Amino acid sequence: MLPIRLLTAAVSGCLASPAFALNILLTNDDGLTPNLQALQSALVSAGHSVVVSVPCTNQSGKGMSLTYLRPLTTLQSDCRNGAARAGDPAVGSIASMDNAYYVDGTPAMATLHGLDVLAPRYWGALPDLVLSGPNEGANVGPLVSMSGTVSNSQIALFRGVPAVAISAHMSTEKQPELAPEVAGLTMTFLAQLKADPQSGALLPPGVGININYPEFALGESAALEWGYSVYGSYDPAPIMFVADLSQDPLGARYGMPAYPGITADVRRDTSFPEAQQDDMGVLTSTGRIAVTAMQLGYEATPPVRQWLRLNFRELLGE
Repeated sequence: MLPIRLLTAAVSGCLASPAFALNILLTNDDGLTPNLQALQSALVSAGHSVVVSVPCTNQSGKGMSLTYLRPLTTLQSDCRNGAARAGDPAVGSIASMDNAYYVDGTPAMATLHGLDVLAPRYWGALPDLVLSGPNEGANVGPLVSMSGTVSNSQIALFRGVPAVAISAHMSTEKQPELAPEVAGLTMTFLAQLKADPQSGALLPPGVGININYPEFALGESAALEWGYSVYGSYDPAPIMFVADLSQDPLGARYGMPAYPGITADVRRDTSFPEAQQDDMGVLTSTGRIAVTAMQLGYEATPPVRQWLRLNFRELLGE
C-alpha cells in the first residue's frame, strides 16, 4: 500500500491533466479549518480551479437555514481562525488563502454566495462541482437532515450542479495534522469520477454523494476500506434532550452547567442487527469509509410514488 504522501501525489498527477481540470466551489459549515485548507491545496495542486466560500464561524447543525432580507454589514466579532476580524465587512476575502471568501451567515448563505456571486465572477458560469467539507464530525443517521455540510450539497443539486458532501471524524478538529490525509482520501475518490460520454455530467441529474470517513490515526488513512452504504437508521451516538446537562455523561465530560439541553447518548449499545450492516453509521463505527448516494430533496422512489397514488387515489383524484 502506498504511503499517503505518495498516494496523494499519484492521484494529483492523474487529475492534473486539463481533461480532468474542473471548476470547483469548495464550501463547508465549519468556517476556516485545516481540513478546508488542506483540501483546497490538494485540489489546486491537481490542476483544478478552486473558489472557497465558507461561513465566518462554525455553523454545524444549521442545516439549510437562511436569514432572509437581513443586510450583511460589518462583523460584530472575529471569524474562526482569523479569517476576518470584528469591524471587517460581513462578506470578504480570507487573506490566508487564495480565491477564498467568508460570509457572516449560515452555511447555505455561504454556498449561495459561491454560486450566485463568486462563480459568475471567476468562471462566468456555475461550477462543474461543489464539494462541501471536509466536516469536523460525521454526518450519518439523523444528523444528515440537520447537517449544513449535506445541505450545502442539496443546494447545489437544486441548481443542477453535481455535489459531494465530505465528513471526517470529529477528532480532526483537535488533530489538524490529519487534514492532509483527509484531503488525500478525498482526492482518491475524485479520481474515480468519470464524466458521462454523452452529457459530460460527473453525476446523474439530481444525484449527489455523501462520504463519511471513520476515525483513524496519523499515517493509517491509506489502509482504510471503502464501502457502499445506505442511510439506514443506525446512529452510533443518538442525540437527545436532557433535563440536566451536568448529570449527563457527555455533558459532565465537557463541564456543562446544571441546565437542560441537547446531548448525545454515548452509553448506548453499539451492536447492530444484520439488516443494518450497510448503514453508513455502521460502516464508520467499524472503521470503514461510507460512500452513500443521495438524491435531490426528499423525492421518493418510483414504487413509493406509485403506492401513494394507489392508496390515496380518491383524495388525489386518480
